[in-house]
Amino acid sequence: MSVFLSYKSSLKFWRSDAPYYRSELIVAPEPGIALAGCIAGVRELRDYASYFDNPGECFDVLVGDKPSRRHARALTLRSISAPLPDGSFFKVANGVYACAPELLFLLAAADLPITSLIALGCELCGTYSLFNPSPYGVKHAQLTDIATMTAFLERAQGMHGIKKARRALKWIADGSASARETDLYMMLCLPGKLGGFALPKASLNTTLDVPQSARALTRLTRITPDLSWPNSGVVVEYESTQTHGAYVSHAEMAALNQEKLASDSERRRTYEAMHLKSLTVTNGEFCSYQEVRRIASLLGRWMGKHGLRSSLSLEAAREDLHAWLKIPVQDRPDTC
Repeated sequence: MSVFLSYKSSLKFWRSDAPYYRSELIVAPEPGIALAGCIAGVRELRDYASYFDNPGECFDVLVGDKPSRRHARALTLRSISAPLPDGSFFKVANGVYACAPELLFLLAAADLPITSLIALGCELCGTYSLFNPSPYGVKHAQLTDIATMTAFLERAQGMHGIKKARRALKWIADGSASARETDLYMMLCLPGKLGGFALPKASLNTTLDVPQSARALTRLTRITPDLSWPNSGVVVEYESTQTHGAYVSHAEMAALNQEKLASDSERRRTYEAMHLKSLTVTNGEFCSYQEVRRIASLLGRWMGKHGLRSSLSLEAAREDLHAWLKIPVQDRPDTC
């Protein structure tokens, strides 16, 4: 008998350190796993619960079409009658399975607003963990990518939420390295009806080769901007203010700051040598709607756009999206 975690509890697993520091648990999606025969009990969850900060929390559990719905404390049941594509689950402990990121995304589509779903998709296709316990912000490989999610949705015909999931997938980007990069991307590139400034879709953390003609002016042979529009010759860097706090001494922090200044200077020089127009966005700027609007307007001009489209409804949608995005992810309404 097995327990299948639904999307909220599965997301907590993927956001924990377990997938990255207990890699023996995660090899590949389990083939041929089905909800038939699953249980609605908590015995198998006892050891697994230690992965979370609050072992007594409520778990979301998936059950089949006609489950034994005995009422159990610490469980919220969600039934699925449609057949699930192969590779829908990862084994995370004996008798316990978590949703694969692709199934997690699809199940979330039935509950979340479209902008929340896009943010979640960018997280799943990114290299950051929102609740990573490491003070050094260790990154990880992408949990999934747009191509894998697209293929999964093709195999999940008829499931609840499939239309919204496909719509959201059009606006998800691979490769975000932080929640704020995702926020900046969404604000700049989502269409106006979703509250964005409708700039062309950016590439996130795509490595650019430095041409031979520019190498006399820089030591770098490759460079990876946070956001880039290579066809327009435009790049954007997000200036993070995150520090290592108590884990780093003042002397170490001073040395890190000096190293960062030198690195930033060389990156700017490299962009100039490559004839790319570059812009740095700070967190303070992002938290001001008027500053973000000015940034979007400038980037639009660099890309050949003649001013941003504007109307009362567009401005209202943009202000609403911005107000939501500037809130820390874990504190946002209508999110996981």
